Amino acid sequence: MMTYKEYQETIFNWLNGKHKSDPSFTFSMRMKANKDSETNYFIGTERARYFGTTFWNIPIGYPGSSSDLIDLFFQLKDNGYSYYIHFNQTKNPDSEQNKYALEFIRQIKSLVNAEFDNFHDNDPKSKMEYYFIRSGIVYSSIETLIKNAEQDIVKLLSIVNDELGKFKSLYPDFKAHRFTLDEFDQLYRKLQNRRAKYKVNEESISEVSEKSIPLEKAEKSISKVPEFYYKQPLNQILFGPPGTGKTYNTVNKAIEIVNPKFDLNKPRNEVKNEFDRLIKDGQVVFTTFHQSLSYEDFIEGIKPLKPEINDDFVKYEVVQGIFKNLCRKAEIPENLSFDNAYTKLLADLEKNGEFELNTSKESFRIQLSDDGENLTVQSNSYIKNISKDGLEYVSKFQKYAGTWGTYYKSIFQFLKERYGYKESEISKLKNHVLIIDEINRGNVSQIFGELITLIEEDKRLGQDEALEVILPYSKERFGVPANLYIIGTMNTADRSVEAIDTALRRRFSFEEMPPKYDLKDLEYQLSGYSAAKVLKTINKRIEKLVDKDHAIGHSYFLLKDKSNPEEKLINSFYKNIIPLLQEYFFGDFGKIGLVLGQGFVQKNEWNKNSDSFAEFDYESASEYDDRTVYEIVDYRKEDESARIAGFKLAIKKLMNEKID
Repeated sequence: MMTYKEYQETIFNWLNGKHKSDPSFTFSMRMKANKDSETNYFIGTERARYFGTTFWNIPIGYPGSSSDLIDLFFQLKDNGYSYYIHFNQTKNPDSEQNKYALEFIRQIKSLVNAEFDNFHDNDPKSKMEYYFIRSGIVYSSIETLIKNAEQDIVKLLSIVNDELGKFKSLYPDFKAHRFTLDEFDQLYRKLQNRRAKYKVNEESISEVSEKSIPLEKAEKSISKVPEFYYKQPLNQILFGPPGTGKTYNTVNKAIEIVNPKFDLNKPRNEVKNEFDRLIKDGQVVFTTFHQSLSYEDFIEGIKPLKPEINDDFVKYEVVQGIFKNLCRKAEIPENLSFDNAYTKLLADLEKNGEFELNTSKESFRIQLSDDGENLTVQSNSYIKNISKDGLEYVSKFQKYAGTWGTYYKSIFQFLKERYGYKESEISKLKNHVLIIDEINRGNVSQIFGELITLIEEDKRLGQDEALEVILPYSKERFGVPANLYIIGTMNTADRSVEAIDTALRRRFSFEEMPPKYDLKDLEYQLSGYSAAKVLKTINKRIEKLVDKDHAIGHSYFLLKDKSNPEEKLINSFYKNIIPLLQEYFFGDFGKIGLVLGQGFVQKNEWNKNSDSFAEFDYESASEYDDRTVYEIVDYRKEDESARIAGFKLAIKKLMNEKID
């Protein structure tokens, strides 16, 4: 049976992992189960039905309140698990702040009611109003609960964040906000201190919990949770304007999926080294969609082979594309025995050049292929390359059919005799991740073809509704394994393609990546203003002139060295920010001036001269004499002191500071 302690740790590790992969995902922790269970903060008893840190509040709160507006509750029940969303009416509805809070909740309730089928009112007449999502559903599987909770959180946060922006524009005094990283850190430290304080009671209290809360349908321990349960959606897309860290965050998400034990709080260079290792091992594959990418590149297609000596004609073969190749690799169980034996074989081949092996009919030689990672097999009859993935795939099934089966069998026999390879040591499946940058730039229906249906969670191999198709070129049966995750990125400011394919949108969860203004790296001063405030001012103006999808990302303001920030940011303005604005406004310098101010955009006085144009008989020429033409003021052309002084003054004008 699973105790409160085990259940608590599973939920906590899941939420904590989400925060590590995306620091903007913050959550608060309830510090006790009820007022009478001081020693059961984190363990729970039969009386404290919600175990200690059960209450992780979705971080929409208002300062000074003892409770938050919207909470996510996880509950351990007698025969399984459940969770629900709670809306808090507040304790003092007469105050001005809480009047806003009540009105905000009323608006949110109607929106959530339209989005969630299982949303209902529990007790509208009480002082505390409760509203439930998936209420009454008790899960016997904790990974299914986590999967559903994840989907609901993404949807709920999107609804609340959008409505909060609209509400605060109407009522600027309303103080609801997402928990900042500083607030989260304080709560997190408090939680860890309490966890340490009561750790001495774990053994005795767990024993009481096991007796008082029988869970026949639950797992017997956390170790029973599958290695690749749904910590993250199987298919997700990070979307937002340029410079908000979409591609940057795919690195963290991929590592969390493939190697959840890795500490993502390590320095970025160590995180990137781990990502590069996973790329090299083939567990993570990175690609970018573009207009020319096709089904033949992504799934499979007929491709010409490299001609051999004395070939008189071009030969073609069905070649696996990026996606199919990764799917096949994801289907291969982890086999450390094979990995160790194969690594030793490569080292010996590099040293000795080749080995001679025998089938029942003939001898053949194995050598390193040109890439140094795979094998070349040569006999009197054949010469062929055999990949490590191919060998590993055969090792999964131990089937040696056809002419080449005899060669495979001999190679595995050699691995057993010389390097101690053991067929029986095949174990679990490993997670794999496909990262698709700029996923909206490709023709999705052309690239995915019939496989667009197979990527759905319930259509994956091993699921109740699993589907397979017959591929058109190879005629093989093919399905998408459940341990293959897809992470896409989408630049919302990209006008070069139409809106993302509807079929793809239905099968992916979407996570918005907006500019972050609460980052510690934006706390430095820029011409007397915080960098975050300057960025926010620019984006507010862009949103008024275009929309929020064309905002400027925070990455353009991040500095490794914050001394003399004006000197370091000037290039970012002229190489990144101003070119983006020129693209957004189709070269309308007047609108760029409305965003950046007259310190960056000025009228070109030259064109007011009546001699602006060449002498030519054109009846409308006079209409253009008074036309205003703008130009970008480029301070980089000045010497160092004038350059920095001019740029500082331009920032002050951008912030509408009155200059004497």
